[in-house]
Amino acid sequence: MRLIQICFFALIGSFHCYADEFESQKAQQKALKFAHEISSKNYAKAYQLIVDNGIEWRFSGMMENREIYSEEDFLRLAPIIFKNVFIGTVDEENVELTCCLGGYSTLEGTGINDDVTFYYFDSGTPYLLINETMALPSFDCASATTDVEVSICNNYKLSNQDQKLSSVYKDAQRFFFGSEQTQLQVDQIEFLRQRNQCGSNSECIHSITEERINTLNDRLDSSFISKEPVTFTIDAHILNGTWRTSDDFDMQYASNIYPLISDDYPFLQSITFSGKAVNVRRANRPVSSDFPVTQSNDECIINSINNFWYANVYYQTAYQNNYFGRMGGDFSQLPFAVNYSVYELSYVQDRNKICGIIIITGKDNSIVLFADDYIDKPLVDQAWFLKRDREI
Repeated sequence: MRLIQICFFALIGSFHCYADEFESQKAQQKALKFAHEISSKNYAKAYQLIVDNGIEWRFSGMMENREIYSEEDFLRLAPIIFKNVFIGTVDEENVELTCCLGGYSTLEGTGINDDVTFYYFDSGTPYLLINETMALPSFDCASATTDVEVSICNNYKLSNQDQKLSSVYKDAQRFFFGSEQTQLQVDQIEFLRQRNQCGSNSECIHSITEERINTLNDRLDSSFISKEPVTFTIDAHILNGTWRTSDDFDMQYASNIYPLISDDYPFLQSITFSGKAVNVRRANRPVSSDFPVTQSNDECIINSINNFWYANVYYQTAYQNNYFGRMGGDFSQLPFAVNYSVYELSYVQDRNKICGIIIITGKDNSIVLFADDYIDKPLVDQAWFLKRDREI
């Protein structure tokens, strides 16, 4: 039977989806059955309800879900991930499977622990457990041998803190380069040596680890405290000639969403440089033949050139403001240890108006990008990868 869903916005602003009554009751019964099997520690029976889909889980502080796709792994891990029972004595009349948190359903009502959320498919099949009452450290507790490691594994607060340390250390590995990267490794070895001296003293472990987290955060902030230009020069004449969008990079197509928003969004055709003089040609590509294709031919000039390290730019913009998702895939993955040279173009007739942004970056300055404007100066968002006419 095809599941028919009716969705509407409630007056309070929350989004609710209701399946037809029969399918809804069937899904709710399956979700409740799984909850009861877990509460009763009947893990083998619980697994039979997820066997075709597998299950994912995540504890407090973990950045990524972990997956279970075999009964052996489920039976081994279930006593750990369900250690704090997420559902107690349930009045089934006051519990319902509701939708939609991230597109999935959840059990809500009397007896449900709000700190532990289980997401279900519409069919009532469990999908993901998020247990904020539990934490695992960044290492495998099955391999814990030292007093410090065992203490961390047995302590929620220390496990959660170890996850935070792992996260900030990975950030430092991404952003630091050169001598900073070497010093980072040296300091981490010394930190581990000092922490091991704590033995099973949880207060000592917590204090030393917290100091390490704060130190790393301070170093990240001080190393990338500004977006001030750095001193090196890329001659504007290297751009001389005509450049067009390249078919070799997916980034070029990121802006194809614009015709769905605006029927007259100007798409880049070509850019021609002659010294500081720049000609930018754009054309409309409307989604409907009812709209005419028009072109613009703008006379612009290189108004300013500034050079940065990409690590500084990215850290002080997308990273600090947490809008990584708006960056677009390929561009956000540029190596942090490269230059990021910004050529700001302005219109000849209006020097205060931006005509476009050219970015030169990558190893050997091999990546040339064009964006219409900044997202967070000097960072650009979606951009076209460019190649010289003769290279296309």
